[in-house]
Amino acid sequence: MANRLFSLQRAEEVRNALTVQNYREIYELYQEISKEIEEQIEQSGNENIKQQNLVILQNRIKRRMDELHDQIYSKVRRSCISVGQALVEDTREFLKKCGFRDADIRDAFLHIPSFVVETIFTGQVYKPGWNFSSVLWRDIEKTKDDIDKVVAMGVQQGKSTYDIAKDLEKYVNPSARKDWSWSKVYPGTKKVVDYNAQRLARTLISDAYQQNFMAVNEYNPFVQDYVWHSALAHGRTCDICRERNGKHFKKDELPKDHPNGLCTFTAYIPDNAREIGRQIGRWYNAPKGTYPDIDKFVESMKG
Repeated sequence: MANRLFSLQRAEEVRNALTVQNYREIYELYQEISKEIEEQIEQSGNENIKQQNLVILQNRIKRRMDELHDQIYSKVRRSCISVGQALVEDTREFLKKCGFRDADIRDAFLHIPSFVVETIFTGQVYKPGWNFSSVLWRDIEKTKDDIDKVVAMGVQQGKSTYDIAKDLEKYVNPSARKDWSWSKVYPGTKKVVDYNAQRLARTLISDAYQQNFMAVNEYNPFVQDYVWHSALAHGRTCDICRERNGKHFKKDELPKDHPNGLCTFTAYIPDNAREIGRQIGRWYNAPKGTYPDIDKFVESMKG
């Protein structure tokens, strides 16, 4: 417990790794659809694409977008549970080092990761009526509307079916560069097709980490408050987060990180490990009720 800060190093590493993994996997899902479009264009004879084939391609892309919703939803949900489990495991290791018996903390906070995911995905930590599935659906529907717009406006401007099909491929490709002319030809369509899904994934994983952190420490009598640590990333860290860096916050006043945020936090523990160990030892040898704050903490581990 250097500097009396409980930092969940492994859990933090898991959070960062899962954030990167989700980014890569969501990117690859869109990239895969783009490649499928390219293959369909080739199978249709490239520049000899018929209007009927373009309509078939258009509808096929929209069906793949519906499948994409379920794929992204499942990936992000699994990641949020995994980051919670990593945080719980780190907390158990910490409690063991403090003197709690392994048998007493083996299943500590087992319920927390799933509970947190439910509160986040149903919007209980955000605002009434919000839930991840519906927000993701709206983004998917916007993408499908854009696909229809690319076809309709392409036809309106007299583009060939081949050029329209290639524009669909470009639209769905997350790495394709869409310059100013794209917005002129297809105003209102996305320039980065996967941006919103990526932003949602990063935000939910970050929120899952924070909500699990707060849940396991809420009744911990040895944790006095929380310390904010700003990412201080060039061009990414706002003035608000820079001002928060290193500040202590009461347990019920820890701010939420910004959407797409990179900041983190640690638990501030005034006592050293030896003193905590002595308190836990006295708790084990005393009648129930002698140390009500530790009693309450142990009960919170059970759910």
